[in-house]
Amino acid sequence: MAITGSIVLSILESGFSKFSQHQTVVRQLSNGMDVIVCSMGENNSASVQVWVAAGSSTEYQWSGAGISHLLEHMIFKGSSKITGKQIGDRVKAIGGKINAYTSHERTVFFIDCPKEYVKDAIEILHMILSEPLFDRQELEKEKNVILREMDMRQDSPDREISETLWETAFRVHPYKIPVIGYPELFKKLTREDLVKYYKNFYGSEHCVLVVAGGIQIEDVLKKAEIFFSFQRSGPVKNPVALEPPQLSQKKIRKTMPVDIARFITAFHGPSFYSPDLYPMDMLSVILGQGRPSRLYQRLIQKENLVYSVDSWSYTPKDPGLFGIYCTLDAKNFEKVERIIFEEIEKIKEQGVKDEEIQRAKTKIESEYLFSIQTAHGTAADVGSNFVFTADPDFSVLYLKNIKKVDAVSIREAVKKYLTNERSVIAELCSEEKKTVEQGKTEKEFLSVEEIKLHNGIRLVIRPNPYANLVSIKALFLGGLRTDEQPGSSIVLSSMLESGTSKYNAQELALEIEKIGGQSSVHTGYNSIGWTIEVPPDNTGKAMDIMKSVLEDSVFPEDEFSLKKSQAIAIAKQGYEQPIHIALNRLRKELFGKHPYSNPPDGNPGDLQDIKIETVIKQAEDIINPQNMVLSIFGNFSKKETEDKIKASFGSIKPGKEFKIQQIPLDFPEAPKTIEEEFDGEGACIVIGFPGTTMYSDDRYILDVLANAMNDQGGSLYHRLRDEKALAYSLGSANISGIEQGAFIFHILTSKENVKEAHTEIQRFINSLAEQIEEKSIELAKAEAIGAQVLQTQTEGGLGFAVGLDVLYGMGADNQEKSLEKIKRIKIKDVKDVIQEYFNQDRKVTVILGPKDTQNIGDR
Repeated sequence: MAITGSIVLSILESGFSKFSQHQTVVRQLSNGMDVIVCSMGENNSASVQVWVAAGSSTEYQWSGAGISHLLEHMIFKGSSKITGKQIGDRVKAIGGKINAYTSHERTVFFIDCPKEYVKDAIEILHMILSEPLFDRQELEKEKNVILREMDMRQDSPDREISETLWETAFRVHPYKIPVIGYPELFKKLTREDLVKYYKNFYGSEHCVLVVAGGIQIEDVLKKAEIFFSFQRSGPVKNPVALEPPQLSQKKIRKTMPVDIARFITAFHGPSFYSPDLYPMDMLSVILGQGRPSRLYQRLIQKENLVYSVDSWSYTPKDPGLFGIYCTLDAKNFEKVERIIFEEIEKIKEQGVKDEEIQRAKTKIESEYLFSIQTAHGTAADVGSNFVFTADPDFSVLYLKNIKKVDAVSIREAVKKYLTNERSVIAELCSEEKKTVEQGKTEKEFLSVEEIKLHNGIRLVIRPNPYANLVSIKALFLGGLRTDEQPGSSIVLSSMLESGTSKYNAQELALEIEKIGGQSSVHTGYNSIGWTIEVPPDNTGKAMDIMKSVLEDSVFPEDEFSLKKSQAIAIAKQGYEQPIHIALNRLRKELFGKHPYSNPPDGNPGDLQDIKIETVIKQAEDIINPQNMVLSIFGNFSKKETEDKIKASFGSIKPGKEFKIQQIPLDFPEAPKTIEEEFDGEGACIVIGFPGTTMYSDDRYILDVLANAMNDQGGSLYHRLRDEKALAYSLGSANISGIEQGAFIFHILTSKENVKEAHTEIQRFINSLAEQIEEKSIELAKAEAIGAQVLQTQTEGGLGFAVGLDVLYGMGADNQEKSLEKIKRIKIKDVKDVIQEYFNQDRKVTVILGPKDTQNIGDR
């Protein structure tokens, strides 16, 4: 179970004032529809969600056809109250984001927006869910799009192994069925099927409206009465076959072209309603979550057999799965399988240690804090609780039961569920490896203060008494742009967690987890950084840990080898999917010898060549008070924290001044088209133009232009996906840096449509200045403003944005200034920017497709 509820128990017990701002109310309308409203005090955003009791396991006579997922898509094509195009326009106008997802047992529609537009968001969701048209022509287009999405499974290793696991683990229960369905059954779906399914499952008693954010409860409840129009549909006949017991281990291997193999060991586990839920959730942390976990220590730290490992306990309405996932080289399959079962047997024989239990309890509690930072997270939290238990505050009970878990209950759960006969093993590797190695098997800105310490550190600080966390970030100029060896900053940032003279890497991870913290590293083209986020009571301890790491890091040879191998594995995964392959090639052709040409996750060959001496020297240059911004945002005492920082971080000795040297850019002077073969089901087209810097006001205009073309209401989306049904995924992006970046268009399509898709996207770009409309720009401006509100609604999100602004010399008030600049954009500004930047003579096109799509580009 993921933590879903109102309040972490330990925080309830401490009476933390933040949660006195939270109030949750449940009402049932006269038509049987439940409404849940959660007021989050000073939060400046809101999330409106409608949870529907319909998913891939409820499809009954349509089982396997993916009708729940198809209906989710068709809801966005318009109803009797609103057209598909108007949906996007209305959401953009309120600065919101709209989306939906389908799971085994639920379909959820949501809009996230600034809090002042919550009533508009409720109205929009009501309009799209009321009386959908299910237009026959739109239905055929959308079915083609989803069929292409099904084909794309063959280009996604993680999706392939996940679906393989579920299809193998379950024989009769609908959990075995991919949510998207099977093509042969999906193709048979008709409009009449959709209408019948909608009438069965989208009745008022099967829907729950959930609203969370900085809202007034009574105002929202009054607006929610609009859902009185929903009619009851009555009980749903939906018998679900019970899964028979598994009597022996199942094992399956799939092949596809991958550089990094995948391995999953899963066991049939308990359901959400079983008392074993709690020890199994604890076990997932102890066994495979985080660096101190048993499998990380054995498989990565000691044996160096895998690149990553994770474990999880999935507990839906019916019994689910407990899984362990690894990325690795295929030659290690057998060794990894053996070690996993060895570690399981150790727990059966010896149990688990008290410190492991305490770590798991602290981790589960603290992760809840991170899950409820946003209005969306809180709405998902209480919504999930309610649909499973009819209690929006179920997490209070959940955490009480987690606190009761002891070594005996964990050991008994392991004996009961993690047995050989209940296990399923799924492996994924390339054909070559199989052949060769088969035998081896508010958002109004609160006061932000900028202070410069005598050693050069720039401190950006903002106390927020309404926050439930404190985010501490150390940010440095550098990144991929300043690498002496391409990708060395990727390894450097990860080495920040490799330990100090006092703590080794595992002990450092344990120290952070003991205080309920989470840490992460950041590597960009222009900067690197390290973050610790903790509950407020542990702010001082977190600052001590960060100061120790920045002043006293050690880079052990074994940690360097480990981090480098993990970085190489991640980089290889970036070359497995067509969009990443095409974008990497586009960067190389567009930026030439400039560091912006390197992939954001690095190139496997470059990473392999990195020496530890290079990383140490780069650290000496970059991890330097004169090159550092320290960002602290959250619930803390300003005076105490400021005094501690000056006394503690102020004692770090400065190094030599670090300066960013300008690197000349040599963009193409003539159009270039690159056509490469991709041996997969899909095809990808990426078109890029030289862009601008983060310091130019044109960046905001280009951002707005990208918004105007993206998403459901965008003209690019409307033309290529709605009108032409040519795209599985498409969009545009503006990328700006210290030096000129790029503006990029991309489209994922099918191999049979790649020629037409290329023609249409090029035609769209050529006529963009003539067809862009003032209305779409105004909507895109609202969306850009809303996106900034949503991205900076957490302490970490805002602290990161403001910290980078200060690091790049744009000032702590740049977030406010950027909003004003966006508001002032006019249609003429957009047309001028199109003329200036979309120069066909400097365009680079990359076309990635099967053999029969070659030679289609314009030279």
